Amino acid sequence: MQADVYSDTLVASSGCDSVVLLTLSVHPLPQPTVFQNGNTLSTGTFNSYQWLLNNAEINGEYNATYTAFASGNYSVVVSDANGCTDTSSVFVFTISDIEETETWFATLYPNPNTGTFVLKHNYYSELNIEVIDVMGRKVAKWQHVATVQNIDLSELAKGIYQLRIGVDNETQKILRLIKE
Repeated sequence: MQADVYSDTLVASSGCDSVVLLTLSVHPLPQPTVFQNGNTLSTGTFNSYQWLLNNAEINGEYNATYTAFASGNYSVVVSDANGCTDTSSVFVFTISDIEETETWFATLYPNPNTGTFVLKHNYYSELNIEVIDVMGRKVAKWQHVATVQNIDLSELAKGIYQLRIGVDNETQKILRLIKE
C-alpha cells in the first residue's frame, strides 16, 4: 500500500451498514550517517540516539556525538519524531585516526553514587586498577583492558576512595570517587 485515503463499505444482510475511511501515511526511515572529526563521531539531528561498538550498545551514549577511544566498527541507531528507527552503516574507526596531540585521560561517573560507577578512558593497553580507602588500604584490585568498564563497589562502605590507574606497576592517574 502507499500513502492515500482508502475507503471500504461494510454491508450487512439488510443493506449498507457503514463506510470506513483509512488515511494511511507512510513515513520514510531516518537515514543516519556517521561523520568523523578527530576522534569525535557524529550524526544528523534525530529524536534519539544509541551508539554501538562492534554491534554492541555503548552504555550511556545517547547523544548525536560520541568520542571514540577504541578501534572498532561504530554505528548509531536513531529514531525520528514518527518513532521510525534505523541504524547507520558501519563506520570503521582506528586508533591512528586520533591526532597524536591527544593526551591520555580517564573519567569516572556518576560520581558520587551508591556503588556502581563507569570508568571511561582512552588508554589502549591493559591497566592495573586499585581502589584505596582513606586509611591507605587497598580494598579492591583488578586489571582492565576495555576503554569503558562498569565498576561495582556496592560492597564497600560509604566513603571517599582513590581509584589508582597504572601501567606496568607505575601509577598514571588517580581519581577520587565518593560512595554514598
